[in-house]
Amino acid sequence: MTDLKPPVFRQRLPWVGGHLQTIRNALALRTIGAPSVTGRRLWIAVRDGSGDLLAISYTSPAIAAQTVKPLVLLIHGLTGCEDSMNQRMSADYFRRQGHPVVRLNMRGAGPGEVRASRRYHSGLTGDIATTIQFLHSDPGIRTEAGIVAMGVSLGGTILLNHLIGSGSGSGLKAAITVSTPLDLAESSRNFLRPGNAIYHRYLLRRMKAFTITAAETAEMKRRIAACQSVWEFDDQVISPWNGYTDATDYYRRCSPEAGLGAITTPALLIQANDDPWVPSRVYRELGAGTGNVRCLLSPRGGHVGFHGRGQPESWHNRVAAQFIDGLS
Repeated sequence: MTDLKPPVFRQRLPWVGGHLQTIRNALALRTIGAPSVTGRRLWIAVRDGSGDLLAISYTSPAIAAQTVKPLVLLIHGLTGCEDSMNQRMSADYFRRQGHPVVRLNMRGAGPGEVRASRRYHSGLTGDIATTIQFLHSDPGIRTEAGIVAMGVSLGGTILLNHLIGSGSGSGLKAAITVSTPLDLAESSRNFLRPGNAIYHRYLLRRMKAFTITAAETAEMKRRIAACQSVWEFDDQVISPWNGYTDATDYYRRCSPEAGLGAITTPALLIQANDDPWVPSRVYRELGAGTGNVRCLLSPRGGHVGFHGRGQPESWHNRVAAQFIDGLS
C-alpha cells in the first residue's frame, strides 16, 4: 500500500469544532455556492429486472497530466446526489488535478429519482458493481489507469460492502471513504443523543421526502409519515422494503465493521474523532488499519467537513489525492 504521510489537519477559523466543521457545507452552499461542475449525462440500466436507471455525470480532466491518472468515482451520502456540496467540491478538485471524474447518483437519487422504482440503502452494492462494469466498458470514458472510488458517509458504507462482497473482483484500483459509518446500529443510536436533535430532525425529514415518492401503497406512505426516528424509519420502512427482518437485522447484515479484514482492494478510511454523526469507536480500535485497509483518524474535522486553514479545498480531498498518487 502507498506510503501516506498526510499533512496535519488544522481547522479554518471560525469553523472550530465538529459541529461547525459539519454545518459549514450547508452554510457555504447557501452563501458562496459550490463550484459549477459540468458533465456528460449518462444512464446505466441496473440488472435486477426492475427497469430502474442510474444517472451518472462524467467530467473530463481540466488539465492534461503528464501521465494518465485514474478515474475518480464519487459516491454521495444518505439523501445526497451529484449536486451535494461535497460532491461538487470533490469533482472540481480532482478534475483540476488531472483526473477524469464520475459522480454517481445512487438508486433514486438526483436526476434518477423519476427513473427508479426503488431507493438505495447500505446493502444495495449491486448498483456500484454495475456502474464500475459500465465505466470499464464504455470507450468514451477514460479508465486505462484504473478506477478509484471515493464514498462519503453512507456512500462509503455501501462502497466498503461492495469491496467485502466482491473480493478480488471489485473492479477498483483503490477505494477511499470519508466519515463513513462502520457500525450502523451505533450510528443510528448516536442520532438519538440530545446534542444531535437538530441533525436528527433534518436527516429524518430528508429521508422521508426521498422515500415517499417511491412508496407503492398507502400503507407504506403511512409508515413513512409515522416514523419518529431514524431507527424507527429503518425498522418500519427500509427493512421490510428490502428483505430484512427489522432494523437490528438490517444493521447487522449491512455494517462493514466485521468484514474489513476480507477486503483485498487497497482502501483508505478517513474519519474525524469529533464527527457528531458517526462515532469513531471502530476507527480507534482499528488504529492504523488492518490488511489492505488503512485508517486515518484526525482529531478534528467534523462530518465530511475537514475545512482546513489556508486551503480552499477540503483536507480529505488533498489526502485522497496523495493516496491515489502513491498507488503503484
